[in-house]
Amino acid sequence: MTRQIPLEIISNDHPHLTRSLRNELTIAKAKCEAALVANTAQDFADYKYRCGHVRGLAEAIALCEEMEKDLRGD
Repeated sequence: MTRQIPLEIISNDHPHLTRSLRNELTIAKAKCEAALVANTAQDFADYKYRCGHVRGLAEAIALCEEMEKDLRGD
């Protein structure tokens, strides 16, 4: 699931980097949530693991949003 980010995007364009990262994390979170809704968990332990994955992605998205605020000076 690794995607290549063009180097010109990350060079001296920190706001764009955080925005791009947040967007990628949001897409990954939506895919994980869709898998949960589709009831693809093998058992309760797998369900809990997947829920933790979604929570971790949500925390990473929140960190990106905080970074964006800091870079904007909000």
